[in-house]
Amino acid sequence: MVRKSKQKIEELESQIYSLKWEKADIYASQIDPDMKAVYINDVDYKVYCIEQEIEAIEHEEAMLPLKLMLAGFIIFVVILLIYRVSN
Repeated sequence: MVRKSKQKIEELESQIYSLKWEKADIYASQIDPDMKAVYINDVDYKVYCIEQEIEAIEHEEAMLPLKLMLAGFIIFVVILLIYRVSN
């Protein structure tokens, strides 16, 4: 799972890199300034969405140890309850 998430993050970062080049191409183009602003905002929004996805993946990775601790605690409590009831 960690390998897949790291690979996914690398793919998303490469998409961000290509979007930055696309944004530079838009700045260098000779189109209408209003259309240029719309295109730049579209690219910025795509970058923002990709960054949010990267943050969600990193958050999920960071929460894994806490989820495992919670599962271990629940198992421990169940074992203690069974031990206490059996005596």
